[in-house]
Formats: sequence, C-alpha cells, structure tokens
Amino acid sequence: LYNCKNEEMKSSGGRRLHDGALVNGRRGFRLPARSSLPSPGSLLILFGDLFIGSFGTWVYVPLPSLASTNPTVLVCGHGGSATQAVVMLCIVAYGFWHFSPRLMSRHAVCSVRALQEGRVWVLFTACFSHASIAHLLHNSLQLLQFGPMLQSYLDCENLLALMCCACLVSSFTSLVWHVYTEKLSDGSLGASGMAISLIAANATLFPSTVVHMFGLQLQPLHVLALYIIVDLFSSRNETVDASAHLGGALCGWAFARRWIAWRSTLWW
Repeated sequence: LYNCKNEEMKSSGGRRLHDGALVNGRRGFRLPARSSLPSPGSLLILFGDLFIGSFGTWVYVPLPSLASTNPTVLVCGHGGSATQAVVMLCIVAYGFWHFSPRLMSRHAVCSVRALQEGRVWVLFTACFSHASIAHLLHNSLQLLQFGPMLQSYLDCENLLALMCCACLVSSFTSLVWHVYTEKLSDGSLGASGMAISLIAANATLFPSTVVHMFGLQLQPLHVLALYIIVDLFSSRNETVDASAHLGGALCGWAFARRWIAWRSTLWW
C-alpha cells in the first residue's frame, strides 16, 4: 500500500511523480521502477482515489467515497447508474422479506395506518420493497430498460431526482385512494410507480423513438397506454395499486415537460 502525499505532486505542478513520471490522467499511468515505489501487485492511493496494478502500471478503480454524506455522490459518482442503484436496493429489500418479513411488513409497506402510527419513512421505503420474485423481476426489467436512455439525456442526478419524486408521489396518491375508499389498513409496495414514471418520461421526451418490448415494436405513447389499460383491468381484483401507478406516470410526465421547458429556455 502506497499513499502519495500532496507535496510529492506540488514540486512539479501536480502533474509529475518521482523523477519525471508523467501522471497520464486518472484512468492509468506508469511509475518508474524504484525501491521507494510500491511492490508489484499492490494498491496505490492517490489523493483519496484507488489504483491497482503491477510492475509500475496502475489503473484507476472507480469506487465512490463512503465518507460522502451526499447520496447523489454515492450513486452517481464515477459514472454510476441511477436505475442500477435502485434495482440493487430492491434486491436487498427482497432478501430482507425472507429473513425478517415482520420487520418489512411494518417498515416497508405504505399504508394510512403506518402514517398514523408515525412511520412516515414508509413513503420512501415501500418503493423498494418487493415480497415476490415476479414483482421484483418485472419492475427491475422496466427500470433497466428505460433508465439508460433517460440517464444519457437527463444525467444521473436528474434521473435519480425523478425516481425519488415518483416514489413519493406514487405513495401519496396511493394513500389518497385508500383514504377515499376507507381502506386504512391496506398497503402498497413496489417500484412500479418509479418504473411507470420512466415510461411516461420516455414517452414525453422521445415520442417518436420505437420501444422494443416483449418482441414487439411499439411507440412510447402506446407503451404507456398499454400499461394504463392493464392497470385498470388488474385493479378490479385489488392486486395492483393503479392509483400509485397513476401518480408515478403523472410525475414522470410533469418532470419531462418541465425539463423540455427548461431546455427550450436555455436554447433561446
């Protein structure tokens, strides 16, 4: 393990290290073979960044800083993916359902009764909670399908903001519906609200881009309409929370419209 001090870089403008070895960017560089350098196959820490390599050739390892208190840095730092981070949280939550179902049913299911008892965090935790593998796979596939294109256009931080907003809005609309129907103990869970927000945002931002889904080529608006129709029929047997999906879709549409308006202002 070798920790490069800041003073070693300052002597030559912060670009050279040990007898003129040029630091060639952050992706990788070479150091001359000297007894004072790390041995082959070791690690190198340079200004808090981690490098790994051997025989003087070092490659940058993109690890997020765990000391950061900003969640966007942990998720989006070093080219991270917002949707992959959400899917990983969903997988972890699915595992908790098998190890401690009582804990998850109390702290990861959004219901009016939970809010009355003071568990306000269920507005957020329920969006990552999946008790069945089919539910988890369905939502994960939708997130991973629409997420990369949206991230390339919105960037990781804005896509993460969209999904967090959709999470809270879908939980809120679900609560409103349960209050209206007087089903205060019924709860909802799952990332469907976030997934359909990406579908709605994709249909708003890229209305003419063909979507390949289940072996079919569909227009983005047709995909969104198909999901809404399926939700309406599925909500009859009370296995699908169509109100949460509607809230997520409205959030995705509003976010995308706001983004288009903002981009047009910058253009002019």
